[in-house]
Amino acid sequence: MMGLVHLGQGAILTPLILLLFPVIGFVLKRPYWGAMTKHAGQYTTLLLCLAMGVLILGYGISDFEIENVYQNSHSMKPLLYKLTGSWGNHEGSMLLFTLILSLVYFFAIRSCRIAAVALIFQHIIWLILIYLAVFSSPFIQLLPPPEEGVGLNPLLQDIGLAIHPPILYIGYALLAVPFSYALYGLFSSQVEIKKLARLIHHYALLAWIFLTIGIALGSWWAYRELGWGGFWFWDPVENVSLLPWLCATALLHSARVTAVRGTYAYWTFILSVLSFLLCLFGFFLVRSGLLNSVHSFALSPQRGLAILAICGWLMLVVFLACLRFISKVIGGGGHAGAAPSRELLIGYNNIIMVIAIFVVALGLFYPLATELLSQQAVSVGPVYYNLMMAGLSIALLPMMALAHHSRWVGGLKRRRWSLGIFCCMGVFFAAIFYGLTKAVLSSVVAGLAMAMLLQTIIIFVKKWRNQAGSNAPTLKMAAITLGHVGFGILLIAIVANAAFSLKQEQVMQVGDVRDFQELSLKLEAIKYLQKDNYIARQAVFMLEGSQAGAVELTPELRRYFPEGEATTEAALVYGLWRDYYLAIGQDSTGEGLSVRFYVRVAVAWIWLSAALMALAGVVALFAKRRGADGALD
Repeated sequence: MMGLVHLGQGAILTPLILLLFPVIGFVLKRPYWGAMTKHAGQYTTLLLCLAMGVLILGYGISDFEIENVYQNSHSMKPLLYKLTGSWGNHEGSMLLFTLILSLVYFFAIRSCRIAAVALIFQHIIWLILIYLAVFSSPFIQLLPPPEEGVGLNPLLQDIGLAIHPPILYIGYALLAVPFSYALYGLFSSQVEIKKLARLIHHYALLAWIFLTIGIALGSWWAYRELGWGGFWFWDPVENVSLLPWLCATALLHSARVTAVRGTYAYWTFILSVLSFLLCLFGFFLVRSGLLNSVHSFALSPQRGLAILAICGWLMLVVFLACLRFISKVIGGGGHAGAAPSRELLIGYNNIIMVIAIFVVALGLFYPLATELLSQQAVSVGPVYYNLMMAGLSIALLPMMALAHHSRWVGGLKRRRWSLGIFCCMGVFFAAIFYGLTKAVLSSVVAGLAMAMLLQTIIIFVKKWRNQAGSNAPTLKMAAITLGHVGFGILLIAIVANAAFSLKQEQVMQVGDVRDFQELSLKLEAIKYLQKDNYIARQAVFMLEGSQAGAVELTPELRRYFPEGEATTEAALVYGLWRDYYLAIGQDSTGEGLSVRFYVRVAVAWIWLSAALMALAGVVALFAKRRGADGALD
């Protein structure tokens, strides 16, 4: 199968030549350079599809002549994880991202009549293709080919992590479209700000939907696979994916104002370029060796520096574009006046989101800078993030509630009454939560979230009655309501999870019974299993109680071959309000099992909140198609 290596190499190298033709045509000012841009992008997409197909085929047939297959697969691995393992490594993930970026370009360019935007997008793909060909080729040949592969990290052999990266990469790639439009808007001397903002909002909304789903899937994978019973650990790689989501959230609101009112254009352009740069910067951090995480692809600092060079070049272009835009505004082309009512609230929202980005980024970089300057390892843990994000949530929630009472023009409707009602509800619910949790800050967050949630639903019902028979505005209101309700449920569920979840650690032997509040846990047996690519030590527990009934739990300790790595496979019982979570380990004495039993509260509501927010984005897309995008309500 020598042909697979050379076919894959050709499919990656040929687009580098194809994408040069539009650039040359643009420099030489040929009239047909726009058509060349379109055709070059189409052929690039087809060739990258071929390259990814060749790599997946190589994994499927275990072609160890391809070094990437040899390093990350073996013949005994299940076929599903052979195929999905093609992007469970550095080179494969970069090829997948480049392919998705090219596919996004292929479909976006069909609706885009601006050749300059297409050229900017192609420039991004071209830079990443150079990185892929020079630093990260997945088609390096091994001669003679080995008989067996090394294998893949067992933690990555899971359906959650198989589908999580592609969805997240789609979100990253879609953010390249607002980036390209924003650069065009910053450089162009004549541009329709509102029209450009509508295009930016459309693709930012698509990206936000995929980012929300992708982050939720990654959280679900960590909850099931890592054995520590949590859905979010503020892991550096988790934070890296959160940064563009926060920025895209701010971009959605800002682009909406620009599309309707023509103001906040500078906010919209800056957030557009920042969102995509944060994606690329995340790639740099994950692949540079600076971050330590179970799903980091850090293999060599040179690769991280190459991605950093791409980020640096794009940041330079953005800086020059911003200078040009500022001079245009100072010269009399300003378009952002004083922001009344809803614009003012969205402006505050942008500021809070940018502060949240800074908070998360500071938590990422402070340990790195401290270790570099003082040679001392410092960690920033959940306490820092929880405290800072709780404070930002308290500042954000009143504005989310007030935004429903405001109009684009004419100030806040019944501002004093709405603010007073919101504060009264917030104090009432915060007092209830405090009585249950005895935690002041968490109670304030949960109380305000509950007040915002109820007020949002009440206002939606009132507006729905007033606009009965008008589908488009109702869809738009439904999208806003679903998004804000989802965010409110997320905050309440996180507070409930932190306050009411329970944990017990015990050493148990066969026949032992442990009581845990109203629950009884008995270790009934230990079994040994032999599977195709791992052996397992399975413990059989019986959980009994008034809430749980009688449930059998079978957590496992697995050892995969040929990797030789051990993993913990937790046993889970899902519930609407609480999950029962059981993980085992080898006791240090060797006489029993180390048992970690968790009662995790409101985890299902966390997944529900992510689903509601993603659904809000989908409903907003339908609202745009039905013509509600420019309604001044």
